[in-house]
Amino acid sequence: MHQLEIDKFQNQPFQHIKFSKIFTDEYALKLLGWLEKCVNWKLKTTDFYQQFECNLSSCMVPQDIQYFRENFFLESLIRIIEDSFHTKIGININISATKMVEGQFVEIHNDYLSSESSHRLIIYLNKGWEEKQGGGLVIFNSYDHEDIHEIILPNHNTGFAFKISGNSLHEVKSIVSGQRFSLVYTFYKKL
Repeated sequence: MHQLEIDKFQNQPFQHIKFSKIFTDEYALKLLGWLEKCVNWKLKTTDFYQQFECNLSSCMVPQDIQYFRENFFLESLIRIIEDSFHTKIGININISATKMVEGQFVEIHNDYLSSESSHRLIIYLNKGWEEKQGGGLVIFNSYDHEDIHEIILPNHNTGFAFKISGNSLHEVKSIVSGQRFSLVYTFYKKL
């Protein structure tokens, strides 16, 4: 059910990979449908972001949707992260989902919370997303909001993986319209 097509690996401004495709088209649509209708979303508001979140590592998921957290898929992700970033990843992976709606945003930050989390993968599930809807992932060269390296649209069934560090600066532009969904996989260093 996965296709994991790597589009490009880059070292600047921090190590990251862009995926042009993650899942089969049929499975990606089924997963999006479940996120739109069935997930128990909780609003999370901090000093730099607002979005709906759901921890998917332990919640009830219908049998025909479970593939995104099955061992075979997770092992494939670990291999890609290890091979691409020349690192070793532990077997623990946290999986969550985010939903952003009109007016929600994430300001510039780097995801560096502890030395234990090492890499993150974001999988976008947003059928027909357009630039005018906002929600682009902005990659920065520095904390200067004008120093933009690239803006990545959250196109359906694509992904973005990166090494978490003090330099992995990014933000999500404010949502203008629609609902922006993503799966977020956090990988941890091998102990």
